[in-house]
Amino acid sequence: MHHLEAREAAEHLNQRAALLDAKVEKLTGILKELSGRGYTRLSLIELEHKIAMLDAERRWVRKLEREITDGKLDWKVGIEPGHKELRGAHVSGTH
Repeated sequence: MHHLEAREAAEHLNQRAALLDAKVEKLTGILKELSGRGYTRLSLIELEHKIAMLDAERRWVRKLEREITDGKLDWKVGIEPGHKELRGAHVSGTH
């Protein structure tokens, strides 16, 4: 995302959040339907976990979008000094 202008990055985050909204809504409906059919919570626990993880991502994406839009996140297009070294260290498997 650091190669995008702030406005464009925020727009992509907004789109991602909308997709997450739809996915969470769909899975929550499925969870309610299955619960209503008598499935135990234990049998649905992985679906519940998936919803929780998507919801956490959605909240984080919305927060990041707001920080970019409100100018609270220092935004510079391109790679800042030191980032290439971090990427190289990560890719080389030193972590």
